[in-house]
Amino acid sequence: MTLRQTLPWLGFALLWACDPLVATFDDADGDGVVTSLDCDDSDPDVFPGNADPLGDGIDQNCDGWDGVAELIDQDGDGFNVLDDCDDADGSIHPDADDPVGDGIDQNCDSVDGIAGVIDADGDGFSPPQDCDDADASIYPGANDSLGDGIDQNCDGVDGLAGDQDGDGFSPPQDCDDADASIFPGAFDALGDGVDQNCDGVDGLVGDQDGDGFSPPQDCDDADVSIFPGALDPFGDGVDQNCDGVDGIAGGVDADGDGFGPGQDCDEKDPSVFPGAPDLLGDGIDQDCDGVDGSANSIDADGDGFSPPIDCDDADASIFPGAADFLGDGIDQNCDGVDGSVQGPDADGDGFHQPQDCNDKDPTVFPGAPDPLGDGIDQDCDGMDGAANAVDADGDGFSPPFDCDDADASVFPGAADSIGDGIDQNCDGVDGSVNDADADGFLPPLDCDDTDPLIFPGAPDPVGDGIDQDCDGMDGPNPNIDNDGDGFVVPQDCDDTDASIFPGAPDAPKDGIDSDCDGVT
Repeated sequence: MTLRQTLPWLGFALLWACDPLVATFDDADGDGVVTSLDCDDSDPDVFPGNADPLGDGIDQNCDGWDGVAELIDQDGDGFNVLDDCDDADGSIHPDADDPVGDGIDQNCDSVDGIAGVIDADGDGFSPPQDCDDADASIYPGANDSLGDGIDQNCDGVDGLAGDQDGDGFSPPQDCDDADASIFPGAFDALGDGVDQNCDGVDGLVGDQDGDGFSPPQDCDDADVSIFPGALDPFGDGVDQNCDGVDGIAGGVDADGDGFGPGQDCDEKDPSVFPGAPDLLGDGIDQDCDGVDGSANSIDADGDGFSPPIDCDDADASIFPGAADFLGDGIDQNCDGVDGSVQGPDADGDGFHQPQDCNDKDPTVFPGAPDPLGDGIDQDCDGMDGAANAVDADGDGFSPPFDCDDADASVFPGAADSIGDGIDQNCDGVDGSVNDADADGFLPPLDCDDTDPLIFPGAPDPVGDGIDQDCDGMDGPNPNIDNDGDGFVVPQDCDDTDASIFPGAPDAPKDGIDSDCDGVT
């Protein structure tokens, strides 16, 4: 039996010793404990020291609790009801952390926060909750402006963690977190039906003239043309921009935009002044903050342009100046039409110059089928044959031109001996019976079968008016890589020499421009 349980019995024994009659007649329920010590003298099962099972709602041992107080821990935090100052909350007990500023005594020391812990900057928060206890503007819940490199609200990031539009405010302070122009303190024009500054009304509270400013910032709230930042022409005797002087403080406003030297970073352009709309991607600092684009500019797709210059800010391949292919139904370069307006489509194949490497032939365009061996670059990739064309026997031709792609001696134009039963030149017969000029090539590959100097791959000097190599033009075709080094004219400065191409090793002072950089 504990001392707490023994004391009531000891008191009763002393009382009985002093006055047996009192002890006898002052015990209504006959449980041996007088009324003054019995917390329920009508119930013989209730008296100090009795067994007190937990959970029946009865305090049988008169200690003030259902069950033995020392054994009761209602919130399971390891502390009983006698030591725990809130036994209904498991986060509150003598060993709990107690951050200052939340109004709760978590560690049961009778103060909010840990007794003796210093709040150095007086902002109501102490470390570790306060991530900078030397700066009173930094504490949990503080306004955290995006872009200043400072975590004012101690959430681990610069700016508010829930700031979806990047304006430096998150809900509930930001009443529209999908619009970067709407945030507390924003300019709020009266009459547009939009509450830009999140004060609950359209326009500023107290803005009588509807110019977006209220006193004392607005020095004449009866005149809508007078407000901070308004145009202030010199000489009319009126201070329209509320800077205390008629005209622009600091000098003459040469471009008439309401800002003078020292404030206006381009006094020749009236669209450039502090606070002007500054679109990202046009290369102009319209708002004079030192960068192209304002602090609130949105570039959702990260392509370096913001709306309205970027006509689709969800697609990084769409921006002014992007390649815009005709026929895909997409205006990639934001010029208002599908396809580039910089070149014609003479052959009507859906591709414009310079994407179309032969705008006179509708079968030639980027992505066209390009069979290997016909000497024509149909897909405009700089070579005859598609990049994935198969030439299993390595004879320079792929099916269907090569009628046996397992035999390197069988290909269009090959010598075809009659009588061996093999069609070596893929003309459909055994023997070259249709090669009239005996140059080893048959029509249609041989574009002039009466002249043995005209056949695919023949030397074709430019200027003689004759297409000797059957590529459709007088002189070498600039779209064909004649030397097989992976480059075509004009990038390849000598397309007859496979060792000469852009990026090739170029020995100094050998008189040869091997890397096509213009120097030998």
